Amino acid sequence: MSVKQYSILTDDIAKKLDEADIYAANTSRRLSKAEVFDSILRTIADAQALETVPPAAPKTQ
Repeated sequence: MSVKQYSILTDDIAKKLDEADIYAANTSRRLSKAEVFDSILRTIADAQALETVPPAAPKTQ
């Protein structure tokens, strides 16, 4: 993979992380690990319900 291709794939993530850093620096609100991951899992489930994301692989225990 070229540097340009890698940059295309990661630029949006880097921007979102920068936004999160700025938000964190300007507010006292902090989220727990559970709040963050619950939100992520809800977003994934909602996307799957809309059939925009393939179903996640089943968890193995």
